[in-house]
Amino acid sequence: MKNLGLAVLVATIATWSAPALERVQRDSPSVGANVQQYLYTLRPARPAMLTEGFTEAERATQIRHEAYLTHAVAEGVVLLAGRTKTADSSAFGIVVIAASDEKEARRIMNSDPMVAEGLGIARLFPYKIAYLSSRITLGT
Repeated sequence: MKNLGLAVLVATIATWSAPALERVQRDSPSVGANVQQYLYTLRPARPAMLTEGFTEAERATQIRHEAYLTHAVAEGVVLLAGRTKTADSSAFGIVVIAASDEKEARRIMNSDPMVAEGLGIARLFPYKIAYLSSRITLGT
């Protein structure tokens, strides 16, 4: 039964994520365009998912969210993404994106499955990376 659930989940990811990711790729700022940076914060709409665990539907959305961000990083749309390691009401994630204007940034944010499916509460801010260390490494 778990294998069937996994197969359904993989099929769901493929069918939902592909159109959203294609929109991000198609509508991304072109090279040489006036690209700006934006940051959106993401807080869980149901904070208990961090302590009690995800429901099946929430886990499916989380997997689509991860696929969305992975693809957007590869396309240069997402510059940085991560979350706090806390599991209480202070927990949040951030996503730094490149977009030509606020309208595009909002579209990218709203296309994130966590936002689009109501599992995350997002806020968008104009942003600029001012300092970046060469010592940054990806962690778990």
